[in-house]
Amino acid sequence: MTGVAVFGITFFSSCSKDNNDPIITDLAYEDLNGGDIEPGDELKITANFTDAEGLGEARLSIESNGTSAGTVQTTELSGTASAYEQTITVPTSASYGQVYTVNVTVEDDNKDLPLSTLSSLNFTVGPINMAGAISSFMGKVLQDSDGTLSDENNMIDLEGGTVYNKTAGEANSADVDLVYYYGATNAHAFAAPNDQTVNDPNYTSSNFFGYTSGFSTQNATKFALTTWSASDFVALSDDSFVSSTNFPTTSNSLQGMLAQGNIIAFETASGKKGLIHVAGVNTPSGTSDDGSGFITLDIKVQQ
Repeated sequence: MTGVAVFGITFFSSCSKDNNDPIITDLAYEDLNGGDIEPGDELKITANFTDAEGLGEARLSIESNGTSAGTVQTTELSGTASAYEQTITVPTSASYGQVYTVNVTVEDDNKDLPLSTLSSLNFTVGPINMAGAISSFMGKVLQDSDGTLSDENNMIDLEGGTVYNKTAGEANSADVDLVYYYGATNAHAFAAPNDQTVNDPNYTSSNFFGYTSGFSTQNATKFALTTWSASDFVALSDDSFVSSTNFPTTSNSLQGMLAQGNIIAFETASGKKGLIHVAGVNTPSGTSDDGSGFITLDIKVQQ
């Protein structure tokens, strides 16, 4: 691990509201091991304390989900101002994504009735920008229509991997994110259910299909062609790709002229981002609606 990250947050919650309460500012932590926070790392906790009538004792504790995760560390203070520093160890039993709370309490030096102030901060174990899980759906085959519209499985739920024909798609329209067709102008094409080429049977073009015209929900999926290769796609194991500079702005409701090996980025209407690998295509042997066209997809999408 390289680099040093310093994080801080300050807020106050006092058991008394008079002007003699101690004040905690600049509460922060620094991972002395650098980089991401890992189990066993040493964290330096720093803060500044002030109290006009004198400081007494500082106590530091660490917990997770309300359960203590270490012994309380006590420090005797003096004077009216003090720069505080203490070191804690991230429990070796910690798991990625686990949140810990560091509580720092400082009292003034009134031995009979000390006033105290509590301040806390949280840290999460794991990568600073931890990637999320993805779902993978491989070898999904979508068929071109032969003109009857209802027979072929030419629609898919990109978040769940379920393939539909027109009849089943109408019954589950909120789940349909992509419609496939082969047309004279766009060849192998993906369309969002709300795209005019698939939702308007009267669309005046050589490509007009009423696949989603009866859908109660017509999802506004967006697509874009990427520069990734098939091997790049295979290597993906989490959703870190969505923050890559190679992930394009998805703004097209129609993505045509698809070819084997293309990697298409998408974003569903619910905001899930993913990639489609065009694993194979079969161009119709006759007219564009003779039913012999199909496309095979591999999909990786955010959970």
